[in-house]
Amino acid sequence: ALGPTLRRQVDAEWQPSGFDGVDIRKLFVDAANDRQTVLVRMRPGSTFPTHVHGGNEECYVIEGDLLDGAVRMISGDYVCYPGGTHHGPLSTVEGCLLLVQSSRSDEVVHLA
Repeated sequence: ALGPTLRRQVDAEWQPSGFDGVDIRKLFVDAANDRQTVLVRMRPGSTFPTHVHGGNEECYVIEGDLLDGAVRMISGDYVCYPGGTHHGPLSTVEGCLLLVQSSRSDEVVHLA
């Protein structure tokens, strides 16, 4: 039976992203369409590496600041990166909480 997916704050299950200071909380995964909706929590001074998007990535800054190169986003800012593009590294000065909807097949770019 189809029904809503409810994630309560009290049941928050944060998982390490594999990058120091960056944690992820999965809200919804749509494997059939290669999509996911996640919260990303970055501690002050942390960095997420450059990555390539398998599909569109939408990012909404809930709180804090997020830097993508020279572009600084703050609470309430939204950006959509088209599939196939790459960006980053992403960093934060004061820390941030992001709502991200993206492809499940994004890949980290390993620079030589």
